[in-house]
Amino acid sequence: MQEKEELKQYLIDHLDEAIEKHYLQVYYQPVIRTLTGRLCGAEALIRWIDPVKGFLSPDDFIPLFEEMNLSYKVDRYVIQEVT
Repeated sequence: MQEKEELKQYLIDHLDEAIEKHYLQVYYQPVIRTLTGRLCGAEALIRWIDPVKGFLSPDDFIPLFEEMNLSYKVDRYVIQEVT
């Protein structure tokens, strides 16, 4: 339990650094129309590759940032990266 709380605090403390140093990375997942099998778009997925904690699942940070009202920072970063 303490380890989970420590991770949460680490993520909150290092979010701005992760954005600045591009530890957050955007991956594109194709969206395929099932009726035709044709590509109709792409979904931008975010991953956090941290130099200390390694690969962090979106489940580790997205709900936390939503709860802490910090998800707008991740949203803004993704929009900047995809445009």
